Amino acid sequence: AYGVRNKQGTPMHEGVLFECASLTKSLFALLAMQEVDMGKLDLDTPIAPLLKEEPWSNDPRFMTITPRQCLSHGCGLPNWQAKPMDMLFDPGTKYSYSGEGYFLLQKLVEQIEGKNMNELFQERFFGKFGMESSTAYWTPAVYAAFSIGFAKDGSIRKVKNERRVAGNAPEPNAAWSLYSYSAEYAKFLCAMLNEQGGLSAFSDLRALELLLFYSRLQGDVNPIAHALLDTF
Repeated sequence: AYGVRNKQGTPMHEGVLFECASLTKSLFALLAMQEVDMGKLDLDTPIAPLLKEEPWSNDPRFMTITPRQCLSHGCGLPNWQAKPMDMLFDPGTKYSYSGEGYFLLQKLVEQIEGKNMNELFQERFFGKFGMESSTAYWTPAVYAAFSIGFAKDGSIRKVKNERRVAGNAPEPNAAWSLYSYSAEYAKFLCAMLNEQGGLSAFSDLRALELLLFYSRLQGDVNPIAHALLDTF
């Protein structure tokens, strides 16, 4: 480990926690695909009619957003906005990065399972993969093991000393709220590489279809994904 973790100059060491930001999305995407694998979630069934809360947007296109579109950033929602939200385009027709889309899908998965995302991460990933220090929302224990954020010039940029419970992106949040460190996150990556995250071949196929859908939204057809699809 290199550097310091706070303004007092406490040396960095393995085990210091960081806000993993959008690396959270990889864990949530696997969680969502596990729901697909178990037949609890359909990638192409609109989310809003199933969700037991008020629509996030007054635009009728919001009611057509699907899990596939959320996971591939093709849902048309902005990247964080107060409700009622705008719709940037017809869902499934373009690409625009949207943490809001992941958060929307998180709400449906939590409703399906009757548990919050951190509980689901603990059950399916943290315990199974040996990620004992990782969590999907801030706690005092996170604060005790956390590194503050520094800018390039060494000035303090971010101090995380409380859980975000209000605003547009509260914790736990599928788009950003994982707290972990490199060795533990590597355990998740190894599980993905060695065990496909426990997914069946059916879900592997669905994941490849998501990759193709994502590449088409960006105007680029991925030849590797096409070649892999041909093997199923």
